[in-house]
Amino acid sequence: KAVLWGRTVFDNIRKFLQFQLTVNVTALVLTLLSAMYGYEPPLNAVQMLWVNLIMDTMGALALGTESPDAAVLGRSPYKRDASLVSRPMWRNVLVQSAFQLAILLHLLINGAEMWGVEDGSVLHYTLVFNVFVFCQVFNEFNARSIASSVNILKGILSNVYFIGIIVFTVAAQYGIVTYGGDWTKTAPLTDAQWVQTVTIASATLPLGLLMRFLPVSENKSQFAKLSLDEDLQGKAGTTSNGGYTGVVSTALTLVLIAGVPLGLVMLQQDMGIEPLDLTVGLESLLGEASQAVAIVAEEAVAIVAEEAVAIVAE
Repeated sequence: KAVLWGRTVFDNIRKFLQFQLTVNVTALVLTLLSAMYGYEPPLNAVQMLWVNLIMDTMGALALGTESPDAAVLGRSPYKRDASLVSRPMWRNVLVQSAFQLAILLHLLINGAEMWGVEDGSVLHYTLVFNVFVFCQVFNEFNARSIASSVNILKGILSNVYFIGIIVFTVAAQYGIVTYGGDWTKTAPLTDAQWVQTVTIASATLPLGLLMRFLPVSENKSQFAKLSLDEDLQGKAGTTSNGGYTGVVSTALTLVLIAGVPLGLVMLQQDMGIEPLDLTVGLESLLGEASQAVAIVAEEAVAIVAEEAVAIVAE
């Protein structure tokens, strides 16, 4: 029991770190890039406080209270100095952060034209803010798996904190956007805008499935060497199957991943909402990004060349 709970707490800390790193990287880099493009910060002080509440307090409660799973007993123990952030976790953080940054920066620059609102207006920034928050809501499900397992719903019914926090976050976000007004610098959204922003953010779920097929594995040097023979380790690992429950939760995970985005798209059709043209301004944005990358690469090559010449001269 002590080993089981110890490994569970360790994994729960990792889940929270994975979620927190994604939110932090996305928010900080988005703020930096928005300033570089001449925009006001897309998240104001009150909105950032709300994001921090999602990330720190409620994120810790949701991901830090996962129930023990006997499957962790089939894993070799980590060394005392093993990194808290593993290679698969970095893969998950970087892929999700890159996606969120790409879509949010695109909406920041071209979203006003897509929705037919004033560029840089409160409504424009509210739409970007709503997509950002719902990206974190959906990514909180992805954060329940810190390795390559696609079963992000495993044991979710035993974690009432997680379910309650997701419901509270969605309800509170609706209240902040609809009734925040001058205090939160938000504007009420139409039904169409709500559905469209949540649909965009829901792409986080299928991306979370696809990224786990990238061939990234744990660093074996992070594990301690055991004196147990392989037979004993194999027997310990037999507890990880999950049986019927594991099959059901995996099936429900796949339904969630595919069903939520498709359901939102179908809802748009039923409501007569025209889908957003996400390609608006994309060509020019990609052109600017490629130019920026080329400039940075040129400067980096120049710096390396100067260093090389200095070393040779010495």
